[in-house]
Amino acid sequence: MRTRMLKEEEEVHLEKERKKTIAQWLSIWLSRPNILTFLYYKLLSSRCSHTQTQSPTVSSEPPFSTSIMESGALLKGDKLILRGLTFHGFHGVKPEERKLGQKFLVDVDAWMDLRAAGKSDLMSDTVSYTSIYRIVKEVLEGPPHNLLESVAEQITTTTMTNHHQISAVRVKVGKPHVAVQGPVDYLGVEIFRERTEMPN
Repeated sequence: MRTRMLKEEEEVHLEKERKKTIAQWLSIWLSRPNILTFLYYKLLSSRCSHTQTQSPTVSSEPPFSTSIMESGALLKGDKLILRGLTFHGFHGVKPEERKLGQKFLVDVDAWMDLRAAGKSDLMSDTVSYTSIYRIVKEVLEGPPHNLLESVAEQITTTTMTNHHQISAVRVKVGKPHVAVQGPVDYLGVEIFRERTEMPN
């Protein structure tokens, strides 16, 4: 009887650890390029085959280092960084989202050559952070969109339209208050757009 109770307690503990780990994986996946999606499924596949022959163990550490380098164009060049922007908006497809609104989190990276500004120390040789902030604020607090994809797309398009010096933009938009069965920091989308992709 005691052995059975200990086994049940161990299973409950493992389930809690598993949910915590999944939440950590999700948080990292949302903040990284698509290459991590491939790595995630690769690791998950290897873990599944491993547990078929050994007792299951759950690590409290996320499977990916938060220092993993980003790939492709994201590695190259200077950029302006805006982190942790918070707004109350009315975006979403549910009636309560349109009526009550909710909190949105936004991160923005804007790639441009900052060498001239670094040498001259003149504001005219760069783009003001506050200008990009105002764009994000107007979109998030403006007319509602059904999808976060549309919110992020408008931010990137407006940013590059208003500032010809910016060559690429990455925008992440998240909802921290979502109805899901488990702990999460937020759910959202991340897009990356280059100027070459914009219509003439």
